[in-house]
Amino acid sequence: MGMEFLDAVKEKITMTAKSAAKKSTEIVEITKLKVAVAEEMSAIDKIFRSIGEAIYETYKTGEEGDFSFEEKCGALDEAYEKVEDLNARIAELKNTKICPTCKKHMEKDALFCSVCGERFE
Repeated sequence: MGMEFLDAVKEKITMTAKSAAKKSTEIVEITKLKVAVAEEMSAIDKIFRSIGEAIYETYKTGEEGDFSFEEKCGALDEAYEKVEDLNARIAELKNTKICPTCKKHMEKDALFCSVCGERFE
């Protein structure tokens, strides 16, 4: 075996190791982002639950309630925006795009969503 062959093998192994390390780092980052999405969705559920509980308490007591939920709705808007940003970062790492209708990940070059049929511009 010639020295050139061994150098080529060594270079190939080095490139493969670097690629695997990069992919591993991406997987870890995607996992962290997915956990953050789940935490935001949990926060959203808690806000909805608190709104529902307030409405039910008003119904149960028969009193007129204060249905001014601007603060809670603002918190919902912020949480949904965070989820959208996190999902956009996940799509970027996965090299995909997100369907604006059903929010599923699609290949970057897809013309239509394979889930809901939405045509991409």
